[in-house]
Amino acid sequence: MSSFTLTITHTIPNPLLSRQLIKVKLAHPNSSTPKKDEITKKLAYLFQTDPSLVIVRNCRTAFGLHETTAEAKIYEEISTLNSTEHSYVIARKTGVVADKIQEKRNIKCLDLYEEICELLLRKKKEINKLICGVFFI
Repeated sequence: MSSFTLTITHTIPNPLLSRQLIKVKLAHPNSSTPKKDEITKKLAYLFQTDPSLVIVRNCRTAFGLHETTAEAKIYEEISTLNSTEHSYVIARKTGVVADKIQEKRNIKCLDLYEEICELLLRKKKEINKLICGVFFI
């Protein structure tokens, strides 16, 4: 594990997506660029959240310098993260194959579709009863 200091340069809240975008600068003198897992753990500790809710991306190290800039998204809920992030990002983070994640999304969509169909069928029956009542009075 490399030692590094993390400085938060910007914090941009996004209440619509229940997350924060954090821009950080990492100083890692005489050591290699920190791994995303290490950055994730440090940010989770600083923001007192679960590391599974932190997505680190865009790590850039300038040539010849021991400084890295990175962005992180810190979500408030795992459900928001799963519905917002791309499946390949979630697959990298969790180790679950992207096809299984897509399959879970398809099942949720199918369940929602079935609920909507049932609701429409009930409404159609109610409308038919009203129409029949008007014409046969």
